Amino acid sequence: MSDALAIQQGLSFKTQAFQDPQFRGSWSGFERDCLFFNPKGPKFYDAGHAFNLDFDDDGRAVAPVDIDGDGDLDLALLSLQGLRMLENKTPARRFARVKLEAAKGDPQAIGARVALTAGGVTQRDFVKATTGFATQCMLSLHFGLGDAQKIDAIEIRWRDGTVETHRDLPVDKRIVIKQGAAPRVEDIPRWSAPPRVSGRIKGTPGVQKDGDATLVFDPEGRLRRAFYRPVTDEEVAATVNHLGKGTFHADLTSVATYHMSRNELDVAEKALTRALEMNSSYAITHFYMGILRGMQNRPSEAAASFRKAILLDAYYRQARHNLGVALYKARKLSEAAEALRETIGLSDGAETRHVLGQVLAESGRLDDAAAEIQRAVELDAQRAEAYADLGKILIALGRVKEAETSLKKALELNPALTEARQNLKRVQGK
Repeated sequence: MSDALAIQQGLSFKTQAFQDPQFRGSWSGFERDCLFFNPKGPKFYDAGHAFNLDFDDDGRAVAPVDIDGDGDLDLALLSLQGLRMLENKTPARRFARVKLEAAKGDPQAIGARVALTAGGVTQRDFVKATTGFATQCMLSLHFGLGDAQKIDAIEIRWRDGTVETHRDLPVDKRIVIKQGAAPRVEDIPRWSAPPRVSGRIKGTPGVQKDGDATLVFDPEGRLRRAFYRPVTDEEVAATVNHLGKGTFHADLTSVATYHMSRNELDVAEKALTRALEMNSSYAITHFYMGILRGMQNRPSEAAASFRKAILLDAYYRQARHNLGVALYKARKLSEAAEALRETIGLSDGAETRHVLGQVLAESGRLDDAAAEIQRAVELDAQRAEAYADLGKILIALGRVKEAETSLKKALELNPALTEARQNLKRVQGK
């Protein structure tokens, strides 16, 4: 896994997650989130910084949703670092919320198109279930209307090809339009005084409804489920009953990884221990306990945790690889080699081949070690440390010219490899 911070700083090495307190574990490489603003005309400008939305988290999903029922759209952002609920605090303007109900086919009217005219401006949208990766959006359509005092017309093109037009409708309402019937105008229920923390809407325990969404919070005020469709009382009850005391196994694992990334190992250990006491059947928790034990320089205990993860998930490749590394650090070389070969059996990889080569070299099996590390550089031609280790093994085998070539390649990729430079001088007789 490449360390995003190392990439940003122009370094070529790779690291395991949480090996360094500054490790971010972001495959986005510290890319800032963007918010594109269209003032007028065909151009868009990145205004993420201006709106304080340019997070450098490893983002996964974002959904616009009226969390508090005040008529403007807030944002729910999910990343590997957690969930953010961001309140829209811009001045209140006129709006319309249009909910379609089809009489034929899909009752949610997915794909139906709406053209809304107000204040001399026509806006168009269509009913959809998602707007991006891993994101569910409101089935109601939201239109910002500026200072318009009424909606002049709403034209609907239903999926069956029929077209309806409804005129002279009020603003700041939820307008429910069932195919073939007159519109039904509804108020949007608002939260009276939702708790707020640092500009975020935290919510209150229980259930909130705004007409378009049903939001279920746990007793600690965290959003646990959002329904953007008609939902039955039984579904809500089942969700609420599942909340328990508001603490989930996944919460504790997430807390642990957060503190591990900051080298706060005691706090991380407490969270993982509690997670395992709550439910020990999740392989990922044992995996992270193994990572933690490795950070604490307790390789034998790390190996035990990785073994438990593998027992629960025989195809957990990273757990098998890390088991091999832990056994290597515990000086159990034959067991380490076996674990690493099993990892390769699941899926080949340069890093695993490299570690296996190191294990075999320390076991005195230099020819086998050279073959494994040669395979590592074939799989990853940019792996400078593998070229350096291969050069060192080739020197021990007396294959000096090959060793020189390998060491030169290592230094070409990473001039900071001091041992490789010293070994190169040795083979060149300097």
